[in-house]
Amino acid sequence: TFYTCLIEMKLLVVVINFIMWLFSKLTKGLTLSIEHEEIVIPSLKHSSTPCLRVVQLSDFHFDHPDCIHRLSFELLRESINTANSVDPDLILLTGDFVNWSATAVYDLTQELSHLKARFGVWAVLGNHDYKEENGPQIVTEALEDVGISVIDGKCVFPIDGDNSIRLVGIGDYNSGDFEPELSFHNITHDIEVTNIVLSHNPDSTVTLRNYPINLLLSGHTHGGQICFPNGKPVLGTMRYLFDKYPILWTRILPRFIRRKIFTVHHWKWARGLHKINHEQQESHFYLYVNRGLGTHPPCRIFCTPEVTILDLVPE
Repeated sequence: TFYTCLIEMKLLVVVINFIMWLFSKLTKGLTLSIEHEEIVIPSLKHSSTPCLRVVQLSDFHFDHPDCIHRLSFELLRESINTANSVDPDLILLTGDFVNWSATAVYDLTQELSHLKARFGVWAVLGNHDYKEENGPQIVTEALEDVGISVIDGKCVFPIDGDNSIRLVGIGDYNSGDFEPELSFHNITHDIEVTNIVLSHNPDSTVTLRNYPINLLLSGHTHGGQICFPNGKPVLGTMRYLFDKYPILWTRILPRFIRRKIFTVHHWKWARGLHKINHEQQESHFYLYVNRGLGTHPPCRIFCTPEVTILDLVPE
């Protein structure tokens, strides 16, 4: 009857509100981790700044106040204060500034405007920044209005008068803006130049192995978000089983979980530091994948949000 349907709808609203409230409590209680790595990049010896401190932040997933909060203001401000406190030379942001609505970026940039680094704050966009048709334009303009340079499809030299350190920005891997050949136009392997590349999705590593890279920074994976105690992503294990027994898993798993599994193809690069061999050169580069700050429902388990500090040294 009509009244039965009305009662069911009210119950559904109550349940949804309770889930949103519980999730907001879980995200507010998250502890921020600071991951600190030293990476040897021999080409830095040719730079005027041979020892470079880089801070990486990623995957904010900011949204309007009436939506589920994937990142609390408290955690965001703690991350910004942490980044500034270590006196970084560069702060690099690797995408997913918003979750659904691009205009939510205005609240976010009020906070990000406090980021300070010796040679500036630089960024690329992520897949969530493309959720709305004009999303990339809104997010880019909002970031640049507070002094954060968006470098999708560009290469820049962040240190005035020093062409030995180059930042290369790659458009999101799942968008039509993924054009590494444009970003790397006229860039060749040069032992005297250090190329630091920003690409939101670590799956892009497969393609980028063909290009002259010293350090590649990514996010996107949230580190798996729900992990085993050893840090291995549950979704990565499910992906392995899905590939091995596709018919069985197609029948068992709900479609929305299958979509989550295939959000990332190379779960082996879900988090942390990885040494990657160049495809056509007898050399290697490093990939670092940040676990991000924002959290998708339902929670994070054995996978805390992170601020990454990378000390790049010549030897």
